[in-house]
Amino acid sequence: MGIEPFLSKAEAATDHAVNLAKVLEDTRKALEKAAERMKVSADAPYRVVSLKPNAVELKLPKTLKIHPVVNVSWVKPYKGPLEGQTVTRPGPVVGHEGDEEFEV
Repeated sequence: MGIEPFLSKAEAATDHAVNLAKVLEDTRKALEKAAERMKVSADAPYRVVSLKPNAVELKLPKTLKIHPVVNVSWVKPYKGPLEGQTVTRPGPVVGHEGDEEFEV
């Protein structure tokens, strides 16, 4: 019942729908990868350069490649680890053959 996804009497329309689905999937993967990279720096402490009523300019590392001025609703005070709390970092990524993997 109904129309099957990506099926049309017009071959060009079917091809276009398939291509759009591939673009959507590639975009989702790229956004997930970018979000994973940003998680590392999201909770790091950054110095406040200037403070306006609704915006904060932060001193960010050049590697972040994002605009340093953000709305105050996106900023929260940095709270380091609690007294006596240890911070554990994940170990190296190990591949199927037991070798460490490196991202280049």
